[in-house]
Amino acid sequence: MPVKGNAAGNHHDWLDLAGENLQPLPLPEGFTLKGYVAFIVCTVIALIGLKSIYSYGMDDVKVGGSPLDDEKLVVKKLLIDLINEEQSGKIKKPAKKLEIRKMIDELSELDKKFATL
Repeated sequence: MPVKGNAAGNHHDWLDLAGENLQPLPLPEGFTLKGYVAFIVCTVIALIGLKSIYSYGMDDVKVGGSPLDDEKLVVKKLLIDLINEEQSGKIKKPAKKLEIRKMIDELSELDKKFATL
């Protein structure tokens, strides 16, 4: 970058601006084909993403099922998870084992109540 002379670095003729840096050309008006393609691709990918979120979120929901059926399903899944955790042998603290056993007993009673409904 010249430090002598005018904006073009010419120190012999101060009015000669040959070689001066010029600003870039203005952007084209509106969207270009590249812009349209990028817009369409992003929109399609966003819609596919929304569909996948919807389908995974609604996967467990049954059409026409009652909320009680959903609660029964949640209790059964939790009961199975707790029994598997208790039988895995990974729990070392007696207080934690006792807490899990109490939860299993409570969920078993709740599951029996649900079975009578």
